[in-house]
Amino acid sequence: MKATKTIPALLSCHALKDLLRSSSQKISVLEADIGKQFENEFRHGHIPKARYFDQLECTKPSKLIPRGLPETKCFESYLSKMGVSNSDHIVLYDRSPIGFYATSRAWWLFK
Repeated sequence: MKATKTIPALLSCHALKDLLRSSSQKISVLEADIGKQFENEFRHGHIPKARYFDQLECTKPSKLIPRGLPETKCFESYLSKMGVSNSDHIVLYDRSPIGFYATSRAWWLFK
């Protein structure tokens, strides 16, 4: 997952709206969260075409990494079931009160 010449790494809400309307590239918008605690809020409202991305799916906590890391095949399967493929341009956002925690972790998982 990296920025392209046509799509920057950081987007404003207006730029995303324009991108979703006009891009010929497949865009996957994911609302990132850690666990299912915000899934109900997602159901009540989210960015159009967004899908809920639970980062704890496929993870096993350890002493070293309490939230765990996903097993590769399970992670790929989870994304595939969501309709996300390797050729998609992925846009991440979250509702975190601090505004970046879930999104930055999701970005790291995709790296």
